[in-house]
Amino acid sequence: MSVKMGPLTQILQEINEDSLKMSSMMLDIMRLTGTTPDPNYDYEFFKKIPDLEKRMRYLSDRLQEKYDTLVELCNGNVPGLANSIKATKKQLDELIEEPFLIAKNINILTNLQASMGSWYSEYQTQPLSIDYFTLNPPDVAFTVRKSSIFQRIQYLFISLCTSFVKDYDNISGSLAVDAKESID
Repeated sequence: MSVKMGPLTQILQEINEDSLKMSSMMLDIMRLTGTTPDPNYDYEFFKKIPDLEKRMRYLSDRLQEKYDTLVELCNGNVPGLANSIKATKKQLDELIEEPFLIAKNINILTNLQASMGSWYSEYQTQPLSIDYFTLNPPDVAFTVRKSSIFQRIQYLFISLCTSFVKDYDNISGSLAVDAKESID
């Protein structure tokens, strides 16, 4: 038996790298502005930090690549992570177009960096979820099977019938003791 890393692994590793790049950019910006920048002062970021614009554009391009890859992996559907990446890219692009706003919106860059770090740790520590697994000899190819229309109808019918008897008010395991409510 062997473990195969999925295509999401590459994206997560790149997100970690991008987070480190963002951290480096933030450090350079903070060296220029201090921890509480004056929002009305023009720091001329792209003049005083010559490669900042290039690094920001590079990061924006990498975020676009990740977005495109995620959408492609999900067969055109847009997962939540892809939406977050797209929003991050949009905010970064706005700061690239208006560098004067960087000092005013330094918290945006801080939040972007925090988001990248949390994506990385969140997706890295998620529990393994397996829909199914198959065991085949090494020389036999895997076959992909889909449910027939009758299997789908059977599943929907069973789900419908179950919905009438299922107790949706009960939250299992929320309390370790039996709670009895009394109104005086």
